Amino acid sequence: LCQYPNVAYYSQFGKGGRIHFWNSSMTYIYTPLKDKWIIYPEENKTSQGLPANFKPVVGYNHPFGNGSDEFGNKGRVQIWDIDGNAYTYQPWNNKWLFYNESIKIRDGLPSGFKPVVGYYSPFGFGGGRIHIWDSSGVTYIYEPQNRRWILYNEQNKTAQGLPAGFKPVVGYYSPFGRGGGRIHIW
Repeated sequence: LCQYPNVAYYSQFGKGGRIHFWNSSMTYIYTPLKDKWIIYPEENKTSQGLPANFKPVVGYNHPFGNGSDEFGNKGRVQIWDIDGNAYTYQPWNNKWLFYNESIKIRDGLPSGFKPVVGYYSPFGFGGGRIHIWDSSGVTYIYEPQNRRWILYNEQNKTAQGLPAGFKPVVGYYSPFGRGGGRIHIW
């Protein structure tokens, strides 16, 4: 198994779902029905639309969007590299599509935004939210019902209990706990 994954996320795609670990040299996918980790070969990544040697630093799965896989699982996976290049996996056609700068800007992100932390949570209307943070702590939240990224400003962060200027290095949603789970960031 790969040591020290840079990016880890669960996706509901395929029968039984998958867990993905990406590090600087390999990608491993856990398939629960086979109860084993498999290597995601570079040639599969490039044939599905990723550039050669793409190294994500942020990755998350979300259950909203059009289309579904052969088992009826909806949603997408999105991965970002250190330069802010992003790819979205569409399970219904087994392809990674480039999320280009003009579409990001149209969707509400500022030009050149480079997330270092990202996660999905089911909180909110329209199927949950995606949160992405840059290295300065600037945060955008994707609202699927509006199909738009909105700025999560400092005033809202501190009103919800975060210290001023907070800059996480890791974040994830856990379904355990009261009220439908929790977001953990540090």
